[in-house]
Amino acid sequence: MYRRRRFVPAAWSLLLPLVLLCGCNRPAPKADFEKATRLLKDGDMTQALAQANAGLKTCGSPPECWNFRLLKAEALLGSGQSKEALEFLDTSGNPPDRDMQTRRLMHQGQAWFRLADFPLAEKMFKEAHDLAEAQGGPMLLAEIELRQGALLLTTKRFEEADATLRRVLDVATRGGDPYLQAQAMGNLGKLFMDRFQFDEAIYWFQRAYKVFIGLGSSTNAAKIIGNLGWCSYQLGNSEEALKSSQRPRMDSPRPGTCAARRSGSATAATSFGTRRTFPRRSIDTSAH
Repeated sequence: MYRRRRFVPAAWSLLLPLVLLCGCNRPAPKADFEKATRLLKDGDMTQALAQANAGLKTCGSPPECWNFRLLKAEALLGSGQSKEALEFLDTSGNPPDRDMQTRRLMHQGQAWFRLADFPLAEKMFKEAHDLAEAQGGPMLLAEIELRQGALLLTTKRFEEADATLRRVLDVATRGGDPYLQAQAMGNLGKLFMDRFQFDEAIYWFQRAYKVFIGLGSSTNAAKIIGNLGWCSYQLGNSEEALKSSQRPRMDSPRPGTCAARRSGSATAATSFGTRRTFPRRSIDTSAH
């Protein structure tokens, strides 16, 4: 029996394969988002920013695009571009839901904190905290309190900072978020270092270092090393300080390994010499 062939115009027959091809090769926004988030946690702000910009070009729905806007703001903050982060968030319109509104306030507070406008930063953090409390999300609340803890630490309100950071650590532990745990531990170490309680500081820094190395976050691990070396030096243990300076070379992922590619850096060494060369660094709380 003769079966009539379906006629497809020549122009369409050429176009259909091209459409399918373009659809297959277009990067998935979800994959871009996950990659940008991983880069942020690894401390590779340049690549995280590039990935967030790529995601903004391919996103579709408003919530999807706002996820990338918030990631971009976080990457700008992490790379020291606080004014740019504020301008970007101020000109991006309104987030589509409460969670994103809360995160925008949190990032705005972080920007003002970085710009040393502590009263305005505190105001923004409180507004974000109130919104998060109303939503009942403990992990988002802990992220905000991590930043509030750093602000309290910077403004020398040590008792409040201690209680806040321990609360963050507890929520992060129960919620299974090792990155947030390490950030809280690192800032507890910074708190005790600033209070000249170096033994206690070393305890918290060592715990944070172990977690960061396990996560492949060599950038954050390097910040911890600087603080460990400083504390050891202050306790009169120059040998341990020197050992700390060599630790990133031993523990950081080897070039070419999966962990090295994940962290974006094979080594993160910090050298130590005289007392003046010991860097005292707080843990970067801008990263998610």
